[in-house]
Amino acid sequence: MRIIKVLALLAVAAGAAPVRADCAFSAMREGAADLDGVARVVVTSGAGDLQIAASPEARRIVARGKACASSQLLLDTLRLEVRRDGDTVYIEAGPRNEGNVVTIGKAYAQLDVGIALPQALPVEARDSSGDFRASGVGRLTLDDSSGDIDLRRIGSAEIKDSSGDIKVTDAGGDVTITFDGSGNIDLSNIGGNAEVGSDGSGDIRIVGVKGNVLIGADGSGDIVVEDVGGDFTLGNDGSGDVLTKNIAGKISVP
Repeated sequence: MRIIKVLALLAVAAGAAPVRADCAFSAMREGAADLDGVARVVVTSGAGDLQIAASPEARRIVARGKACASSQLLLDTLRLEVRRDGDTVYIEAGPRNEGNVVTIGKAYAQLDVGIALPQALPVEARDSSGDFRASGVGRLTLDDSSGDIDLRRIGSAEIKDSSGDIKVTDAGGDVTITFDGSGNIDLSNIGGNAEVGSDGSGDIRIVGVKGNVLIGADGSGDIVVEDVGGDFTLGNDGSGDVLTKNIAGKISVP
């Protein structure tokens, strides 16, 4: 039964993002690592969607990907590598450094990846482009360039994002967004504190926080903060309405 559950998680993760309809050349990629002595997982992903599904039943780290490219030459550059160095498992998805491969015109190459791993392992992820989704991860550190972010049923998260919407639902601990360039932010049912260090543009909605809510600087967009067990503090606000409701602690706004 445990194996069936883990395989189901992996199937959901790997199949969450379909290969583009005009995919001329495609192939599956996969890798795995055992857990003995592993303390963390570091993921680096290039173009393509990335999904991480964590579960207490998982007994291995398994990654599976769908590679898609406009030519066989570009397809062959896409790799999914799972390797271990000391107590860290590294998962790298994307093109190899092929100096003799030049892309022009409408050429494309992407690798959509699903990763299944134990809930207890902290994850550090760097995602360059494409949507990012994670569920069940205990502790997540994410550096994302572009694409939407969707986190569900996590422990805690620290996020840096250039562009794209951010949605976090059901977090047991703190959720910190150190920087967000553009895109909406939606945080709900947060068990710890919720913090947005700096936000360029886009609406911010934060609802259901047991701790404090802090927004350091907001460029443009509306702010809605509701049902907060602690304080709400807003540092600098450029433009947009600020609406609050059911704040148990102090409210400090410009």
